[in-house]
Amino acid sequence: MNNYSDLSDFEINHSVAEKAIDFEELIGVPMFGNAVRWGDGANWHHFNPCNSWADAGPIIVANAIDLIQDNGQGCALATPSAVMMMQGEDVYIEQDPNPLRAAMIVFLKMQESK
Repeated sequence: MNNYSDLSDFEINHSVAEKAIDFEELIGVPMFGNAVRWGDGANWHHFNPCNSWADAGPIIVANAIDLIQDNGQGCALATPSAVMMMQGEDVYIEQDPNPLRAAMIVFLKMQESK
C-alpha cells in the first residue's frame, strides 16, 4: 500500500479527483493553493477535499468513513491529532492533524485495495 502521508495536499487532491470525479479533463496545476481544477474551458470546477468540507463531505459520507477525535474520554484509537477509520471487511486508519486530509488518505487506501 502506498504511503500517502508523504504526499502534498495537492497530490492527494489530484489522486482523489481521479478516483472520485467523473470529469472530462483534469488540470494538474494547483489552483487557489492546493485545489485542482477540471472543466470544458468555459466552466471550471475547483476541488480541494483536503481543505474543503464541501468537497470532502460527500466522499466521506458515500464511503462510510468515520472521523474519531480524542475528546478526553480515553478512546484507544484516538490521539491528540485526528484519527480516521473506515470499517468494513478491512479497517483503514490514518492520523493527521487535519481530519479532511486523513479522510482523503483513507479514501485512497480503500480505492487501492479494491
